[in-house]
Amino acid sequence: MQAGVAEDDSGEGVREVSLSDNVLAVSLDPASLDDLELEKAEIEALLDAPEEDIERLREVLGQVLAFGREDARPERVDL
Repeated sequence: MQAGVAEDDSGEGVREVSLSDNVLAVSLDPASLDDLELEKAEIEALLDAPEEDIERLREVLGQVLAFGREDARPERVDL
């Protein structure tokens, strides 16, 4: 299972993740939207948190996104 998408799904799940300053942006494979019950493939969140918390998120998110099969990881990660 990858990012909440069943393994037999033809979608790739998460395509790209970036964290710039306090903006987290996630790009999903459009084929996975139904399984995730989402309407848009682009998600952007403004993080209202202290800089040290955002740095910790960068560190942990990088570890999470590097875990698992290489072919199941996002195509681009910019943290």
